[in-house]
Amino acid sequence: MINVRKIAKLIIGDNLYWKLKFFYATKKWPNIYDPTFFNEKVRWRMLHDQNYLYVKCADKYEVRNYIEKKIGSEYLVPLRYMFTNNDDITDKCILSNSVAKSNHGAGMIEFIPETYSLSELKNTFGKWLNLDYTSESNEKHYSRIPRKILIEESLCKEGKPPVDYKFHTFKQADGSFRFVLQLVNGRFHNESRGYYLEDLNKCIWYHGEGFHSIPQEHIKPLKKAMELSSILCEDFNYVRVDWYIYDNKLYFGELTFTPGAGSSYEFGNELEKLMAKYWQL
Repeated sequence: MINVRKIAKLIIGDNLYWKLKFFYATKKWPNIYDPTFFNEKVRWRMLHDQNYLYVKCADKYEVRNYIEKKIGSEYLVPLRYMFTNNDDITDKCILSNSVAKSNHGAGMIEFIPETYSLSELKNTFGKWLNLDYTSESNEKHYSRIPRKILIEESLCKEGKPPVDYKFHTFKQADGSFRFVLQLVNGRFHNESRGYYLEDLNKCIWYHGEGFHSIPQEHIKPLKKAMELSSILCEDFNYVRVDWYIYDNKLYFGELTFTPGAGSSYEFGNELEKLMAKYWQL
């Protein structure tokens, strides 16, 4: 299948391709040196801010050590196996109720059913291990992550993944923090997204046909997640901290420093401007 996006980026270059996408989405020509939109600041970070911690903390395996030291291991999803070599993966390692993922990029995830083909899984894992994710996204820190395959315990119920709670966390000059919570529900079917500020009972913006409200039983653990996200943001001026709630227990997902490589346009212009205001470069 022809990848039109890749061809376009090769012809006109990644930077111009991003600028055209930004203009199409916002009707504004981007200026990363006087940024007023969140995606402009993401792009500025990609080009000018290469904090060594981005490599460690964007690595879905190494970040586990960071989380354990900062907030405790009780928030980590149980890890069943880790591989650096596809040939080491056998049926004994692939358990039902598991999730396979790569550690060095986005979108590389496989929910393992009760019946599966080991050869098909290994074919998928081989593609992941051979992929330099930076070539896809231009997010340079990913190319410096040693590639691994992780097998984690699944947090799915009845075949459905949990709601993904993404805390966009912004450290302020006075040491306080501002938050924008992005709720993602039904990621692989009937997806919807809701957006909240510090008031978790008030959705300020949503899209999609599924539910976008926070269940009342999730409010308390999400307030804890907000507190923990501020601890995880102490070393940064901005980071997105992802969380899941499973059987009333809070689990850490990942840290993301350049969401969507500066091409996440689901926020809407007004929220993007607010997020840019919160983010003090």
